[in-house]
Order: sequence, then C-alpha cells, then structure tokens
Amino acid sequence: MDVVGLRDEPAPDGAEPLLHTVMRNGRRIGPRPFLASTRARFETGLTQVPEAARRTGKPKAPVASVSPRLVALTDEVRRRIAAATGSEAT
Repeated sequence: MDVVGLRDEPAPDGAEPLLHTVMRNGRRIGPRPFLASTRARFETGLTQVPEAARRTGKPKAPVASVSPRLVALTDEVRRRIAAATGSEAT
C-alpha cells in the first residue's frame, strides 16, 4: 500500500520513494540511466500495482495511508484557516 507523507519524512521500512531528484539548478546531478534499467524498473513497479488499478476502463486506485506527520500538519492548517476566517475547520 502506498503511503503519502511529507518530503522530509523517512519512508516506512521497505518502501521506496516514487520521486527521485535527477536535476538541480537546471543540471543533471547523476549519469543518465540506461534504457534497459529504466524499463526493468518500470516493469518491476508495474507488477506491484494492483490489478484493479491497472485497468484502462474504470480503474480503481488503492487507498493510500497518510503519515501521522502529514495528518497533524493538515489538522493544524485547517485550524489556522478556521481561526483566520472565523469558520469551522472541515
């Protein structure tokens, strides 16, 4: 199952971030990967996607969990918005 969290949070054991930094200040920061290794990574990742999410007609994405820090940050932002606007947080 996917976990949605903050950028600076460590990933849960066994999890791999989906995004990796490949450029900084408009320049590549590492060597360009070979097509074969990119294809292999894609195929490995695709096997980990549930069948229901791979369907092209009416796909159903798996429910992701949300990290505790992200939940806390979301709650705090909602409280601040409610306090600033004088409305209830939703």
